[in-house]
Amino acid sequence: MATTDNFIAAIEIGSSKITGMVGRRMADGSIQILACAKENSGDCIRRGTVHNVDKTSECLKNIKQRLQDVVKKNISKVYVCIGGQSLHSVLNTVSRDFETETKITQEIVDALYEEDRNLNIPDYWLMKIIPQDYYLGKQRQASSSSSVVGVVSDKLEGSFLNVFYRHSFYENIKECLVSAGFKKVEYMMTPIVLGDGLLSMDAKRTGCVLVDFGKDTTSVAVYSSKLLRRLAVIPLGSGNITKDIASVFRIEESEAEMLKCEYGSAFSEKDVAEDASDKIYTLSDGRDINARELNEIVEARMEEILINVEEQIRRSGLKASEDLISGAILTGGGSNLRDLSKAFKQYTKIGEEKIKFAKYVNFQVNTKYAEAKQADGTLNAILSLLTQGKEECAGDIIPEEQGLFEEVGRTPQEDTNEGKGRDNITELNPETPEEEPQQEQTKKPGKFAKWFKKLGNGIKNTADKLVSPEE
Repeated sequence: MATTDNFIAAIEIGSSKITGMVGRRMADGSIQILACAKENSGDCIRRGTVHNVDKTSECLKNIKQRLQDVVKKNISKVYVCIGGQSLHSVLNTVSRDFETETKITQEIVDALYEEDRNLNIPDYWLMKIIPQDYYLGKQRQASSSSSVVGVVSDKLEGSFLNVFYRHSFYENIKECLVSAGFKKVEYMMTPIVLGDGLLSMDAKRTGCVLVDFGKDTTSVAVYSSKLLRRLAVIPLGSGNITKDIASVFRIEESEAEMLKCEYGSAFSEKDVAEDASDKIYTLSDGRDINARELNEIVEARMEEILINVEEQIRRSGLKASEDLISGAILTGGGSNLRDLSKAFKQYTKIGEEKIKFAKYVNFQVNTKYAEAKQADGTLNAILSLLTQGKEECAGDIIPEEQGLFEEVGRTPQEDTNEGKGRDNITELNPETPEEEPQQEQTKKPGKFAKWFKKLGNGIKNTADKLVSPEE
């Protein structure tokens, strides 16, 4: 049970802002926010990864100092959400043949897991291994690890979802955190933190897709039979829509963002679009634009994003309209775009009645900070992270004469107990893998392609840059 001296410290590193919170888990399952701090990160974080080490370090230092000033204690440990374009999953299969019918033991199952761990990819960290299904002999019926133990068979095959993160990106983040004075860090993956914080076990069991629409990236996590089946990060986000509007109309991105949020729509029905074409918006320089022209730009980019979301669902081996019984859960700042559910239905074929928006966490949050009550989908990750932190983060009381920062770092430890699953980064000795992960392919936008011609060399279909080891 929590005491008044206990707290969990968490930081989410995002493309638009870095957010830090200190909170306490209460006996009734609620979270009490003790301190909250945010820093703009648009010029130092790009696509979820560190672009400018010095500026990111400065943001983290400011957040740490502001949090400690409130709680009057050193932060001895911090939980950090990481994501971005470098994060991706690779499905791997390992099998074991036996000369005679052999009883499957837990040792044999564990040996398959350890063999899968040898799937090394140069320049990547193996962050997490998620066992999927096991198959016995010629039977292709999926089973769990517990159900195959004790069964007699001449063959055992297991499939594993391996989640990787680029080594250089991790090193940049670690350098920033060390520079900010954090002594002990535990890393967790933002899409998985969101899945554990927003999805019910029933939704994971019956099948669903969780889509986080960020500024620079869109993450897709597909669940079925209580397991994460696919994880991918598309290097496109709502910020690309803002840039498209700014480029076409030759205006500042701040004004383009306002137009997108106030008037933009992800989907326009034909008869409604014709009626809306008469609406005129006046820009700050006095020029007029009509609603139809604005929304064709918005729809063009959102079409590209959703085509790639549908492609990731397809690559999970599941059919969106048939296998994802619990539908889709949409979150993130980009999910606030008007008529997104209609556009999502058009491209994924998931019924609109099965599309839900997660604007805020589903547990009680007690706080005096208005910025911690913002119900627009942008706080779900860090609030969920506060509930998942297990170890005490409170250090010593800060004497007035004590400095706040001490540059000490810690190498993350391997997570050897996957079933109980923390997402600590696992250090591997990079070796040439036997099999390279499959490079993500993307589909090109369709009916709105004409707007891409207005951008000089064209707004490139950058979704073909979905992360791969070749990047």
